[in-house]
Amino acid sequence: MTRQEIRSKILSNIEMIKQLDVENVNLRREAYLISDDTQTFKEQTEIVTEKEGRKKIKVEKLIGRVYWEEEFTVIGDNDTPDKIKVQRSRIVKINGEWVV
Repeated sequence: MTRQEIRSKILSNIEMIKQLDVENVNLRREAYLISDDTQTFKEQTEIVTEKEGRKKIKVEKLIGRVYWEEEFTVIGDNDTPDKIKVQRSRIVKINGEWVV
């Protein structure tokens, strides 16, 4: 195999990786929108504070969040570890624009 053929193959592989990366991002976004027992997606308006120069202003935005629960094991003095559930959320959309 010549050096030019190797470079060509490398460029081809890089292009395939970029295409797969875009496909994975789209699949991830689609998965965020599915609500089931594992996670829930909700969009609602929230008031957020933004800086404009030295001023802070309050702006209403449409925020899309994914909610899920994580379970943690708390190891204490006794033999049976306690488990606690923590509700988590992540912003995935702001005003209809994806942020992930």
